[in-house]
Parts: sequence; structure tokens; C-alpha cells
Amino acid sequence: KIAPPFIMRTAVVKESGAPAGRVEISRSLRPLAERTGGIALVGLIVGTFVFIALRNLPLHAIYKSEEELMESEERYRDLFDGASDLIQIINPNGSIAYVNRSWLKAMGYAEEEASGLSFLNVVHPEERARFADMFKLLMSGEKIATFETRFITRDEKTIMVAGSIDCHLKDGKPVAFRSIFRDITKRKQAEEDLQKTVEELQDKTEELESAYIRIQKDRNNLSSALDIFSGIITEVERKKGFEAYIYEPLENPYIPTCWEIKNCHYKECPVY
Repeated sequence: KIAPPFIMRTAVVKESGAPAGRVEISRSLRPLAERTGGIALVGLIVGTFVFIALRNLPLHAIYKSEEELMESEERYRDLFDGASDLIQIINPNGSIAYVNRSWLKAMGYAEEEASGLSFLNVVHPEERARFADMFKLLMSGEKIATFETRFITRDEKTIMVAGSIDCHLKDGKPVAFRSIFRDITKRKQAEEDLQKTVEELQDKTEELESAYIRIQKDRNNLSSALDIFSGIITEVERKKGFEAYIYEPLENPYIPTCWEIKNCHYKECPVY
């Protein structure tokens, strides 16, 4: 008896060219099947372990990379949100992709209001054409140095900002515009007030200079008049013989001239 499965082959036996009988050979395939099945089972088990290992290895690496990426994003978000500068990221279509807390506070927007807001809506109308030209330059690969511009807040107030903006390109195509600005409204107002004060002081200085010139002219005129008057008095006293009592008005112009200086006995008189 042969245990199935088995194979059988038949051959005809001939004698003198004529069939004399038939030979049948049967062979069981169970040993082969058992060995093959064992090998297959071992291979399946090993393959399963290898598959699971190979499958979990990249997944673990991916999960770990995602966790590290999320942690990195959180760190950068905390860094940006804690900055005093106004940080914003703009999509190529002009919509705002991200702004930090300082930007929201300065502009008066809530976070949900700023998401998807068009950047041109927060730019002063007189600055929009300028920004359109800058975006074209940035998309062509050029860099924009630090510059000043004006923003419009949610309550339609104008603030002055200064900063820089660049374009992140990937395969030559713009991915995002990144900008960092600083609110310089108070500084600009202080500069304008200082400029007004300087202009007022300049005006006052010019007025003082004009007044000083007029005073100098009047002083010169007065000095000339006193010189003339002194000359007249000297000449008159010389003719009257009062050479010993010549009065010099320039030395003390507050003492009045007295023509009776020689014969007067009025002791309360300042001349006496």
C-alpha cells in the first residue's frame, strides 16, 4: 500500500517486438510533500517575521520623524509667537498663512480673522503698487533690503513699520513670502515732534538774531549820539572856561548835565 498522494508510471514490456506484458511503477509523494511543507512553513514563519520587522521599521522611523517635526514646529511657533517683531508668512496667492501674536496685537485682529486674509487688505492703499512690484522682484530671485512701509489696522489706523521680506522658492517656483517687521510708529512720531521743535527753535533763533542786530544798530546809534553830545558839552564848557569841570557823559550817562556846576550849592543835586 502506498500512502497518497502518489504518482504512477506504466511501461509496456515487449518480446520479439510483440507486447508481452506491462510494468507499473508507483511512488508516494508524501515524504516530498512533508519536506516541502516543512520548508514552506519555516519560510512562511521567517518571512512573516521579516515582513513585520521591515514593515514596522520604516513606520517607526516615520512616526519618530513626525514627532520630531511636530516638536520642532512647536518650538519655532513658540519662538515666533514670543517675538516682539511682527512676523507673517504669505502664500503665493497673497493670502496670509501665518502671523504671530505681536502681529495680531499690533493689527487688532483675532487669529481666526487673520487666517486667509489677503495681505493687500492690511497694506496702506498708497503702498499696494509698491508691494506688487516687490513681489515680482522676489519671485525672480532678487532680495529686498530693509525698508519702511505703512499698514492699516482693523480699526483703520495707520501704523509705520520697518523690516525685510524674502521669498522661499522650490524648483524655481514661489512657495511662501516671509517677512519680519517692527512697529516704529512711536519712533516716527517722536522724530516728527523733534523735527517740529527744531524748526521752531530755528525760527526763534532767527528772530533773536534779527532782534540782536536791531539792538546792535540802536546801540551804535546811541553811542554815536552820546559821542556827539559829549563833544558839544566839551566845546561849550571849554568856551566858558569850565575845562576843570568837564563832564564825560559816556562814563556815567545816568547823571544829568548841570550848567551851574561852579556856582550851585544845592547839595542834594547828584552833580554836586
